[in-house]
Amino acid sequence: MLQRLSEGSPEFHYAPSRAPTAVDVFTRFSGRFLKPTFESSRVSIRRVALPARPELLLVMAHLPSKSY
Repeated sequence: MLQRLSEGSPEFHYAPSRAPTAVDVFTRFSGRFLKPTFESSRVSIRRVALPARPELLLVMAHLPSKSY
């Protein structure tokens, strides 16, 4: 996935989780700017702290399928 994303002009980076999770994060800036706050098997909450920018909280969820 990372290789396909990086085929264009900007390079993408993988920001790994601390725990096994269904959420993978790919970003155009270094993963060191994403600080894990909470992670579970289906949720990842990270604090985004970019230089000279206001901090923000990024919440990602992999919701269960209604089919299963």
